[in-house]
Amino acid sequence: MHLPHGFGLAHQALQRRHGAVARRLPWDKIARRYFFESDVLFRLGALRAVVVDVPMKAVYGDEHSSLSVRRALFEFAWKHARNTLKRVVYRYYLRDFNFASLELVLGSVLAAGGGCFGLARWWAGSRAGVTSTSGTVMLAALPVLLGVQLLLGFLAYDMQSQPRNVLHRRLEPPQ
Repeated sequence: MHLPHGFGLAHQALQRRHGAVARRLPWDKIARRYFFESDVLFRLGALRAVVVDVPMKAVYGDEHSSLSVRRALFEFAWKHARNTLKRVVYRYYLRDFNFASLELVLGSVLAAGGGCFGLARWWAGSRAGVTSTSGTVMLAALPVLLGVQLLLGFLAYDMQSQPRNVLHRRLEPPQ
């Protein structure tokens, strides 16, 4: 397999240092250009690998970057959104269905349903010149509040479920 220069060097370095983990990565699906590092982190997260940040100095020569910030902004936003959706579907619906899976679905339905109901009633009332009753307001507000609470519970669970089991022996900390 022929790899672009920077991609090949990174792939070889990962194979030498962390061969057991690197062999489990789907290298044919990993981005080849500026999104490479983010995509590797996404794939390592899918493996539930513990990732350690290793500080290193950046060395630049006379190179000029061909990175277009405008183009990369939209490309990165799209790819991060895609990877986030994949991560949620894989982790909470394909591999493991748990209470957080229910929180996400119920929270989204309640928040969206309450918001749509409230907007529809507000729109109809404003067109007719009628003020909504407190009961109508609460019929809209209660599902929104409950939905937001369930979504916050999902986010709390997601942030707490970071991987803790090391897949490869730990490297010595940098000196």
